[in-house]
Amino acid sequence: TAAIDIVLRDSNGNILPNHTLTVSASGMGNTFVGSTSAQTDSSGSATFSLASTKAEVKTITVFDETQALILYSQPTITFVAGPVSGQTSKVETNINSLADDGLSSTTITVTALDAYDNPVSGATVVVSATGSAVVTEPSVPTDSQGKATATITDAVTETVTVTASANDVPITNSVQIRYHCRTSGDLTVVSGDTC
Repeated sequence: TAAIDIVLRDSNGNILPNHTLTVSASGMGNTFVGSTSAQTDSSGSATFSLASTKAEVKTITVFDETQALILYSQPTITFVAGPVSGQTSKVETNINSLADDGLSSTTITVTALDAYDNPVSGATVVVSATGSAVVTEPSVPTDSQGKATATITDAVTETVTVTASANDVPITNSVQIRYHCRTSGDLTVVSGDTC
């Protein structure tokens, strides 16, 4: 929560007690803890408390119902993303099936999100794959959209499962990629394998 402390004064700087104030905030996911309306005390003060599930800049607007005017001062509060959530973060691929030539690659996109689907930037991502797949790890942390990409190749006919973690938090979902026999050039089928 963020505390919004208001001291109401007139244009000469005199404190204004017993004024009814109503507060609002821009953006989404906002919850005022307690009430959105309060009366200034003998020192002209009133306090509100704001929580949000959306990481963004909020502009605070205060309306003085007693004088029927909006206060000139409109401060901002920046809510930032929480820690990485393994349940909401995602592992995705652009191709689910490709040749087992050791050269054809698929891109793995990892999106680090907090528990409220806010992107987590600057997260360190590690991608893993089963079988003989070769992973080229992301070279940079997640961007402002919470995304980082890796690539995977394989020279073996197999289906691999790709998993990832962000900031050492394992991501729940995974993707499978099927590496199949080459469609051109010399073809060798190992005993027991099928194409």
